[in-house]
Amino acid sequence: MGKIAKLEADLVDGRERDRELERKIAETKRKNDDLEAQLSEQNTEVRDGKAKIGELEGKINALQSKNFDLETQIDRTMTFLKRDGWSYLAKTASWYKVIDQGMTFDEAVAYCASRKSHLVSIHSQEENDFVCELAKTVDSLNWFWIGLKRNPNKGNALEWTDGSAVDFTNWRSGEQDSYTHAASKNSDLETQIQFERENKTAEIMKLQADLNRTMNLLDPGGWSYLAKTASWYKAFDQWMTFDDAVAYCASRKGHLVTIHSQEEHDFIWKLARTVRWHSSFWIGLKRNPNREDAFEWTDGSSVDFTNWRVEEPDSYTHAALWSGHGKWGAYAPTNLYRFICKMSSQF
Repeated sequence: MGKIAKLEADLVDGRERDRELERKIAETKRKNDDLEAQLSEQNTEVRDGKAKIGELEGKINALQSKNFDLETQIDRTMTFLKRDGWSYLAKTASWYKVIDQGMTFDEAVAYCASRKSHLVSIHSQEENDFVCELAKTVDSLNWFWIGLKRNPNKGNALEWTDGSAVDFTNWRSGEQDSYTHAASKNSDLETQIQFERENKTAEIMKLQADLNRTMNLLDPGGWSYLAKTASWYKAFDQWMTFDDAVAYCASRKGHLVTIHSQEEHDFIWKLARTVRWHSSFWIGLKRNPNREDAFEWTDGSSVDFTNWRVEEPDSYTHAALWSGHGKWGAYAPTNLYRFICKMSSQF
């Protein structure tokens, strides 16, 4: 009987342990169900989040498309309005145009007024730079009237012709002299009271340009004429050593170009840029073999003008002009560069 009682007690204990395990299993299943429910809820939130993201992306794409359409419409509108050469600056909400005609100040004022506009007034560095770049599209070395002048009834105080405030100026060093009306040189748009009211400099320069164009028509070979020097010039898009370039120019009854003034230099620089914007061109300047500290022109003319870049000339012996910035550098004569020839009379 004792053994049977013990077995029965063990059986009871075993059943109790089984029930405890069942309770633990049930609790574990409940927790697992809770976790699955939470995960399902989170998955739903993720799906909803993704759906919202997709909706937002769709709205963003739609807005970008509208912006693109608006920009396209603006560009088309601007292009349409610019058909007469006017350019728009958003910051000032104004239109600008450079007129390539020689006029006095008063004639320029009247001309602008006849177009329902006025001589340009400039009120910020941004507007100044914009007008400068615009002027360069016409001529990078000329003067252009702007609407700034002295008022004799107000102690010669400066004023804009449109009546706006003089809240920005860009005078070059030493300016505001005794003259009365302002012009700008678009190489850096430094405003300058340069001319009296009846000054015809721009008109004279235009006549010279017309003369140059007429002279160019006389020669089909691409030579360009400068009235001040009464000489012809041509930049060649061929690579040669210095000596080969000398011989080539001589074969055309000319010589490697000599330069004797800022005006002649600027003319030649512009000529070189019509061939290559960033390239070296041989000019006829070289060291005197008997005086290493002295340079001489190959045609024997005096060296009365130079335009060396900083720290030039160095130890090299022959000069070339860089069409990018117009400065000169010294190089070995065996280098291969383009070149410019000059003739003192028509060929």
